[in-house]
Order: sequence, then structure tokens, then C-alpha cells
Amino acid sequence: EVGAQGSGGSTGSKGQKGEPGAGQTPAIESSMRSSDTSTNSESYQDAISVTINPTVSGSKLLVVGAGIMMHYWYEDHDDPEGNQCEAHLYRGSTQIGYSAVSSGPVRRHGGSGYLATGFNLTVRDSYAHNGNNVTYKLKFRRYGTNGNGYVKIQKGTSLTVQEII
Repeated sequence: EVGAQGSGGSTGSKGQKGEPGAGQTPAIESSMRSSDTSTNSESYQDAISVTINPTVSGSKLLVVGAGIMMHYWYEDHDDPEGNQCEAHLYRGSTQIGYSAVSSGPVRRHGGSGYLATGFNLTVRDSYAHNGNNVTYKLKFRRYGTNGNGYVKIQKGTSLTVQEII
């Protein structure tokens, strides 16, 4: 035999007050290339720049640069040439994380032209920004000395900086 159902009980407490920073909206900034950009320089060139104004002093910043880099292969049966593209994240003038280098230089299956490599550079930056603006850049350069071919960062490549509170 089954007994009668008991009462539902109380609704309970509303919980404790949130930690400092609770309810604050973290900052996020993002930019995307609307066209290709190219160089044949071995010095780093700016591809994308993003400035973020953090909400909370002492917060971490997640920096993500992702897209497609390209390098040029010049087909010559006697003396082919091809370099690679190298991409790197910067905070101001300081490199952060490690670089990504395009595949190759490898022979194309149809003569001279560009070869594409996808990349994603992600860094959790613990820089002491003290709530001040911080500028991040995705930079790129020609990597290698096998010729003077151009390298590119392709349209649609993006740089996003997100505050983690």
C-alpha cells in the first residue's frame, strides 16, 4: 500500500552574493581582413590590429588570430623558387606565443602560383594591463631565402581579443 504524498517543502534560500566581478560584461574586440595583404619582406608587417579596453583590472585576455596564409611558388625546371609565410601574434611590439609557418615550400601541381595554409594562433595572455587599453596585432613576413616571392594573409583572416573575467 502506498502512503499519501508529502508537502513540496520550502523553495530554499536564494544563494550567496556573487563573487567580485559577477555581472560585469567582459570586453571583446574583433577585426577581419576585407582584402588580401602581401609582402616580400623578411621583416614583420601588420596584417590586422585590434585594441581592447578591459573591464576588470587583472583579467586575462584570450587572443585568437586565424585564417589563411599563402606563399608563392615560382616554377622553373632549372631553378624553382619558393619561400614560406610566417605569422605571429604581438602585444604592442612584443611577440606572444609561437609563430605559424605555411607548408612548403613545395612544388605546385600546375606551374607557378600561390599555395594556401590555414592557421590558428591562440594565446591566453596574462599581461598586467591594469584595466588600460591593450593593442594586439597579427603580423606576417616572408620566411626563407629561396627567392624573393610574395607571401599573403588572405581576406577573411581575423583577430579576436576576448577578456576573461
